[in-house]
Amino acid sequence: MVASSGVQTGRLPEHAVPGLSFVHPSRLRNRPARGNVMLGAPTDHESFSGSTLGLKAGNLRIIPRSSTRARRLILRFLNADTLELVLPEGVRLKQAADFLVKHATWIREARARWAAGSEEHERGLPSRIHLHAIQETWQVQGTFAEGSKLRLAERPPGRLLELHGSIDRRHLWSALLQTWLKRKAKVVLVPWLERIASRTGFDYRRVTVRLQRSRWGSCSSRQHINLNARLLLVAPELVDYLLIHELCHTRELNHSRRFWRLVERHCPEYKNLDRKLNVASRELPDWSQFQIYR
Repeated sequence: MVASSGVQTGRLPEHAVPGLSFVHPSRLRNRPARGNVMLGAPTDHESFSGSTLGLKAGNLRIIPRSSTRARRLILRFLNADTLELVLPEGVRLKQAADFLVKHATWIREARARWAAGSEEHERGLPSRIHLHAIQETWQVQGTFAEGSKLRLAERPPGRLLELHGSIDRRHLWSALLQTWLKRKAKVVLVPWLERIASRTGFDYRRVTVRLQRSRWGSCSSRQHINLNARLLLVAPELVDYLLIHELCHTRELNHSRRFWRLVERHCPEYKNLDRKLNVASRELPDWSQFQIYR
């Protein structure tokens, strides 16, 4: 998903895309902000290295974040007015601009879903949580009392989550839901990995389930596999693919042709599933991405 074309130093391309345009910072010095957040762009380097991109997208704030671990450009809405652009090392200015233009339609549609308060991007406390990986839907109810201690109660018979606490601490609700998701993911994903490893003949030494910010999973040289608890929010066939992907890394700790041949042997549809998993990473519900703690 990363463009391969170069860039002219000091120039930021302009694109005629409705609702999303790019303006060089030098042209903004005397312009009133009018609610737009204008981010400075690098003018003396071809690559991003913690620098920020000059953007104008209505009143949408776009925050670039450099990542040494990211392997591809990633878009993620933090809220209805803030879009995060994750940049792998060495990404060129024009590549990032082209990436945003390519996904302009998705940006507008995803933001509209936020504004409409749809189920995919609900603000505040969600009314329900869909665990697509295990085909469970949990209803969420909140009871608010001033000064009350925050707590979450699980009612399994009716798949109900009850959140109790002070309304002035509403920003911590997402943290409670994430803690619940992580606990449930450990129960589900650890035996899931064991089953696939047994079926495919792979060995690993340890598995850990975390709330990772940008990775669905990883595997170390010691054959320690880390899995993202948010995998419960995606389709089961995507979980299968991700687990096979990480198990293949126990033999090939790279993304060479030999690695992909190994993945294909156990998951012939891996290319299509990998694309779907990339899309799913941009469509996770708001509460699951709210970073209070891990």
